[in-house]
Amino acid sequence: MPVRAPGASRSTRRTLGRNGAHLAALSAFAFAQPLFDLLDDSADFFAVRGSSRWEIVLFALAVVLLPPAALLTVEASAGLVSQRLRQALHVVFVGGLAGVIALQVLKRGTNVASTEALLGLAVLAGAVATLLYTRLAPIRSFLTVLSPAPLVFLVLFLLVSPVSQLTLARGADVRLANAGAGAPVVMVVFDEFPVTDLLTADGEIDAERFPSFARLARESTWFRNTTTVSAGTTRAVPAIMTGRYARAGDPPVFAEHPRNIFTLLGADYRMNVRELATNLCPEQLCEGRNRAGGPSASLASDVGIAYLHLVAPPRLEESLPPITSEWMNFGRGTEVTDDLIAEAAAAAVAGPGAPVAEARKLTKRERAERRRLREQQFYDPRGQSFARFVQSLRPTARPALNFLHVGLPHLPWRYFPSGKQSAVSLVVRPGWHQFYRRHVLQAGFVDRLLGDLLGRLDETGLYDSALVVVTADHGISFGPGRAQRGTTRDNLQDLAFVPLFVKRPEQQEGVAEDYHVQTVDILPTMADILGIRIPWEVDGRSALTDPRRRTVRMAHIYRLSDFRPPETTPYEPLLERQQAAIARKIELVGSGDWGSLFVSAAYRPLLGRPVAALPVVGPSSDRAGITDEATRTLLESYDPALPFVPSPIPGRISGDGARVGRTLAVAVNGRIAAVATTYGVYGTTRFSALAPESAFGPGRNEVEVYWLEGDDAASARLTRLETA
Repeated sequence: MPVRAPGASRSTRRTLGRNGAHLAALSAFAFAQPLFDLLDDSADFFAVRGSSRWEIVLFALAVVLLPPAALLTVEASAGLVSQRLRQALHVVFVGGLAGVIALQVLKRGTNVASTEALLGLAVLAGAVATLLYTRLAPIRSFLTVLSPAPLVFLVLFLLVSPVSQLTLARGADVRLANAGAGAPVVMVVFDEFPVTDLLTADGEIDAERFPSFARLARESTWFRNTTTVSAGTTRAVPAIMTGRYARAGDPPVFAEHPRNIFTLLGADYRMNVRELATNLCPEQLCEGRNRAGGPSASLASDVGIAYLHLVAPPRLEESLPPITSEWMNFGRGTEVTDDLIAEAAAAAVAGPGAPVAEARKLTKRERAERRRLREQQFYDPRGQSFARFVQSLRPTARPALNFLHVGLPHLPWRYFPSGKQSAVSLVVRPGWHQFYRRHVLQAGFVDRLLGDLLGRLDETGLYDSALVVVTADHGISFGPGRAQRGTTRDNLQDLAFVPLFVKRPEQQEGVAEDYHVQTVDILPTMADILGIRIPWEVDGRSALTDPRRRTVRMAHIYRLSDFRPPETTPYEPLLERQQAAIARKIELVGSGDWGSLFVSAAYRPLLGRPVAALPVVGPSSDRAGITDEATRTLLESYDPALPFVPSPIPGRISGDGARVGRTLAVAVNGRIAAVATTYGVYGTTRFSALAPESAFGPGRNEVEVYWLEGDDAASARLTRLETA
């Protein structure tokens, strides 16, 4: 074997150094800059995890250094075998990185929707970049000039962007208020929950759908016209816990909000705290129990999903989990294991409040029957998280502050009121109307959870002695072309009004107050009831003060989309719009029994009717097929003990009659179970039929699809489609 001269070794090192600089520059534009650009608009991505400054720095360094370092390591290793192989790999890496950059530019700057076209153009751009790089020295020199780009992006991200509020923030001292011990406190903040969900046409709680909220209203003070101060969780929740309007851009962390309910009560109260999208309870008080899974839980997964949203062509992006406004747990799922199914099955029978230890273990045969489900489905753990909080409630010698912020009825809308979950995720796009229905169904599950909470308080004796507060951070809006969360003139009434129930210790009778209250008033109200003076200036005031002082209040809400200064809206006109929203809700999803939710008013008499009793013509030559494998699995062999429901039923229509906007009726076991409207997804005609749990029986369930003609149930005519 020939021995290489020292000069050759130095030449190789220079070549590797130059190649590394080029890869670092391209990697910075392919990976680091897009991610930093996405994340530096909101420090919340790190704040909600409680990430320390050093964790953020290490994350940024990893994004900048690891990709080019990995590629260069492969190159150097290949060079030990052959210098030609090393150079060939380098050229391939340059072309690949250039293609990734081109894909992002094409996706943002063009209207090309075809996956094949976008990928083809990106590959072509990468090939052209490779050719130019190998043939033209000025191109290589230009990349050398760009080699400081990774350092520039790193400095801007860590020291200039809004993330610098976390990396440069000085730690705040934990100053406890020494307020004095009082009644135990149980406080639950639900998420994305408009009070309109709960109401009937006369403005009362819909006791048939929401019996637990109806009970709470009978036994507490219900502030019926409460408005939030922000449509963003990471501003709305700190406002609740501090009594102060959150400034736009402030991360929801203790360092920015050191004066809060936890430091107010921390000297005299035991902390039982579970925050979701904030980190306001200092470690000194919560001792690491505040957030399950550690401070940086889901970071790698969420970064990966966020990046895929940047580069994936639209059709592929369709299948990705959505990036939620909570900035974490985008996948929102846990793989369905045998033990988890057993736990969930037990919970479905015994109720979400049942101790996890009582979960029934599946037999070997049952595990085998469910094996296929594991490959496709994810079990949503939010119900069990609430159950664990419920089980943690108990009388203690030292009074406790029991605080829970839970991501319900926030999307994904998977729960039915019974606690069972939809077998299909939100990758289907059936339109806002079905999403609205699924949201309200999930609100029904929230009522069940509240019932478990109240039952636990009854069981432990805490119900009479405790201060109980139940509220939500903000609402959500549904409608054609209407933003669900970004505040606009059209949706403010849906986002602003939230539930607020306050049960004082020993309170026996309910009171409904109609004057205006804001969520910044919650902490002052709690302090008033507990006889505690808040030792800092607050923007809110006790809701128990003279109501005549409150008639001049304004609905004060932040624009979520652009973080402008808060916009105030006159309260009285907004209240009138909220009354109209209640009427609209009744029209769209009904009230009373849940059956009225599944079918629009015109076709509600069809729900549950035998197909044999209806006029059927045809059959049609069009074909219908179910597109979700897990749904098909459940329909083939449905076990009511399983915590999944094969609803909605997603499918595809093919044939001459497969047009968007046509009405379908879907029958299960010979009875009408759902009515749906076809919609388009990238050139295909789809449907998603939301059916009630009662439509499905044990064993095999037969599904039939019909074109539905006629303006209402009385004039309905069915044409059966072939089943693919």
